[in-house]
Amino acid sequence: MTTLPVILIGAGVGGLAMAQFLHKTRVPFHVYEADPSLTARRQGYRIRIADEGIEAFKRYLPLEKYRTLEASCNTVTSHSSIPNAVLNALTGELTTKLFKPGANSPIPPRPVYKPLSADRGVLRQNLLEGIEDHVTFGRKYHSFTDGHEGITVHFSDGPDVQGSLLIGADGVWSRVRQQLLPSYNLLDTEARLVFGKTYLTDAFCQKFSRSASEGLTLIHGGSMKCLLEPMHFNKEIASLPEDYVYWVIFLRCDSQGIPADILSKPSDEVKTLIQSLAKDWHPSLACLFETSTTEMSVSRVLSSSPDIPDWGAGATATRVTLIGDAAHAMSPTAALGATTAIRDAAKIVDAIDQEGLNPEALRSYEHQMRAYARESLEKSLVGGKAMFGMRAFQDLPKLLLFNNLAKSCKGFVDRIGQESIDTQLIDDFMSHLNRGIEVIGNWIFGSVETGKAAIGVRMSESDTFTSMNIKAFGITVAQTARGRENAIGAYVEARVDGPLGRMMKTKEKREKEFTQATESLLLQIVQIEEHRKALDAEAKKTREKHLGRLSRPL
Repeated sequence: MTTLPVILIGAGVGGLAMAQFLHKTRVPFHVYEADPSLTARRQGYRIRIADEGIEAFKRYLPLEKYRTLEASCNTVTSHSSIPNAVLNALTGELTTKLFKPGANSPIPPRPVYKPLSADRGVLRQNLLEGIEDHVTFGRKYHSFTDGHEGITVHFSDGPDVQGSLLIGADGVWSRVRQQLLPSYNLLDTEARLVFGKTYLTDAFCQKFSRSASEGLTLIHGGSMKCLLEPMHFNKEIASLPEDYVYWVIFLRCDSQGIPADILSKPSDEVKTLIQSLAKDWHPSLACLFETSTTEMSVSRVLSSSPDIPDWGAGATATRVTLIGDAAHAMSPTAALGATTAIRDAAKIVDAIDQEGLNPEALRSYEHQMRAYARESLEKSLVGGKAMFGMRAFQDLPKLLLFNNLAKSCKGFVDRIGQESIDTQLIDDFMSHLNRGIEVIGNWIFGSVETGKAAIGVRMSESDTFTSMNIKAFGITVAQTARGRENAIGAYVEARVDGPLGRMMKTKEKREKEFTQATESLLLQIVQIEEHRKALDAEAKKTREKHLGRLSRPL
């Protein structure tokens, strides 16, 4: 009898690492990735891998594969992930340590192994090599159906596949998690990170700080801090990138001078903003953001709660689990995100080796994962407090995913939410409007007062409201200028001219995307109009009923 494969959704670092580990242990598997290729979109620049991740690589990668991976990393990495130097942004001089003596540091000062600083794209390419036949790109996951003997995975753009287990390795916006944990909420750390890299050209090196050139460095710039690391690659390996400085700027969304729509700004505007914020920095540091070879992108930093839910307890979906950011998104301030994802992959393979391809293996992994992931999340909080004043987890705002709102609407927008609206685009949409969760909540649900005003009756005067669910109020709100024109207009703008639009390489693709977005919105408008007419008819009957009562003789 043929053994059904383990199905992995997502070809990020965690998914590909687990694929390699399964390959080493001869467990059948297949990876499905929505992107058309490994390089279809930018996914950050540099990542660090610490003890637990290195140990997993050493155990589960063939020796030659590990040596190749190690040789592709930064050649001058220090023996710790704590910055070698802390510089004053205004003077360029060495200043105090990041953590005061005796303070709790999220990073162990004496790791077992020298950390690996890897270019993310190079690392993923290394992890893909040797298993290309087991990875399919351009397949968009839709949903799963769990069965007694296996699991069926459904795709939006292809036939179903059968597997023994399903592993959601599809990142912070995991669609696997949306079905497994429909009420799950991410936390907004309130940090906005600007990631970038500046190539180490001769001209740049002549201006760049000598202290910062020597390794991992933190720049203190008042409310703006910058962490950087020069990345030097083995010149004997032709496929490796040119040397560059990786840097990340930590900002708070509520800091003075930070625009509310920073997440949807194009790269050139972000570059101008950063140059303005660093205008008083010492020239040897400000030059990071001034060269024409600088690339940058902005990201909202999301986090899971350290109280990771036990999705296996009493669940009907017993053959599904999550790894990496899908299971425990965390701030990069402890440099443990990639390490924890790789550790997840190794723990599942360990459990499969002991328990077999069955739900018990997943429950064993999850029990261990919740403990060590909690530790990593708590360390990320310590680093977050130091880098951008991160508040305690219980005080952070929740980011309610669009699909959760759709489900609360009793199916009215379920189909649109599943097929036409990506949760990350909704996130950009909300950021663009600078009203966060409130706007999209009002757009869909509306408010009692707006609903009453829209059809011109009082609650006490109409039986209509007692029979109408919250969906109806959302429809009336969408008829107002604020609800319909602003919400729909901003959504189209965010969808076409925001991050997704900037990734499109041709005018034709942009036009096609605009058409699709418009058609989707027109469909919603038609549905809204139909419900509005029904509401108007009900309201008219109610008014006539009350007018009739008033016109009766006493």
